[in-house]
Amino acid sequence: MELFFVCSGLKTIYTFNPVPPTAKGAFDVTYQNATLYVPQESIEAYKAADSWKYFQHIQGFDTTEIKDINADASRQKDVYYDINGRKLSAPRKGLNIINGNKRIVK
Repeated sequence: MELFFVCSGLKTIYTFNPVPPTAKGAFDVTYQNATLYVPQESIEAYKAADSWKYFQHIQGFDTTEIKDINADASRQKDVYYDINGRKLSAPRKGLNIINGNKRIVK
């Protein structure tokens, strides 16, 4: 994959790509000011890759982590979501989010 861009003034950049794409262009002052978030297992690859290695702030994140799902207990007793965050009428086999908690249904 190849990207072409000219960026300035960005504060946060997220990439879910575990392999640093070839990047043509310039991030301008973004290298010093922005934080580049990459998959946790790819931090060293981005630190070594052309264009990406110039970022002063590279941090890893868990691409499979589920955060900030809140069930409104006052409106409905049981609330179900699938792993992609889609609301369900009932739990399905596999990983579900039930009332804001991850649960495996067999």
